[in-house]
Amino acid sequence: MPPLFFAAGLVASEIVAPATIVRYYLTVELPEELLKYSDAIDALRAIGRVRWAVMDVVGKQVAEQEDIPFDWIEVLIEVVEAPDERIKMTDLARLTLRSKSGATRLVDRLEEAGLVQRGTSPEDRRAVYVTLTDSGRALFERVKAPVTRILIDRFAAHVSPKEARFITLALAKVLKANELEPIVAPLRPEEPSPTGGLR
Repeated sequence: MPPLFFAAGLVASEIVAPATIVRYYLTVELPEELLKYSDAIDALRAIGRVRWAVMDVVGKQVAEQEDIPFDWIEVLIEVVEAPDERIKMTDLARLTLRSKSGATRLVDRLEEAGLVQRGTSPEDRRAVYVTLTDSGRALFERVKAPVTRILIDRFAAHVSPKEARFITLALAKVLKANELEPIVAPLRPEEPSPTGGLR
């Protein structure tokens, strides 16, 4: 188990003494600086568990329906959401949190399956772009409805619009601190700040 998530799994539900917590009937000594951020670590742990719970069901649906891994669908989604349904390889790597070589290997597999194609642009011949083929578009359309249903049933239906917006804005600061692009539109005047309370 990765060290960070091991630590996250030991976050206090009850503080017994300084630097001591009780979790799963065990008493564990932890640095006081970690206990200081126990609420944030609990949030990180919850994010990881929610993502696993939802994406596990999505992955099983895609594998059962199309016999492909979920990371293929991730690529198709990023292409569809890109301007003109065309995305740079460098942007695809960044948005899917992969190294350039990892993203290249992934796109290689999709290209071999006839789902995407690579090309250059007249404006920038040095950049490699990924677009969908007709087969890729057809696959995306087949999985769109069942995946959407899962995302609603397993996540969206249980979070209010304000709560979802609040979570996104709060995590935008974390993404920025880690030099990742926040997935969030500008804050509207009537919305709460991530540092404030929910209305």
